[in-house]
Amino acid sequence: MLRTPGFTLLAGGDIIFPTAGSPDLGRGKYQIGPGIVVSIPVSDLNSVVFPTFQHITSVGGDPSRNDVNYTRLRTSFDTPWFNNQWWTSIEPNLFINWNQKSRTAMNLEFEVGKRLGEHFRAWVRPAVGLWGTGVPGAYDWYTQVGIRYIF
Repeated sequence: MLRTPGFTLLAGGDIIFPTAGSPDLGRGKYQIGPGIVVSIPVSDLNSVVFPTFQHITSVGGDPSRNDVNYTRLRTSFDTPWFNNQWWTSIEPNLFINWNQKSRTAMNLEFEVGKRLGEHFRAWVRPAVGLWGTGVPGAYDWYTQVGIRYIF
């Protein structure tokens, strides 16, 4: 991690295990996904922008399933409201699938949430796919609702 007063850079990654029994629920491959994320405060808007770059590739798994090889570019624009009791987030996600001749897909996600005391947060997250039918990671639409526990 690299931190300055107006900028934070974090490097990390994901390790994905093929635990889904159905092809509709998973890709059947072990995957690694190194990436970087930057935190950039936008003080004029009382917001923070989080550009993220991640490349995900398969490193084994079911040989009868397609290999995984895509890049995800995501930018989250987060804003707290009403003394940090509420927040909104707008998050476009661009996928570039290198196994499909660099086909792209774009999803647009929105989140609104509310603090419920010191540790709990409730949120709703509607999303829509803008283009890219058939590209892994793309979808037509979805809505998530949940409660988070913050340590």
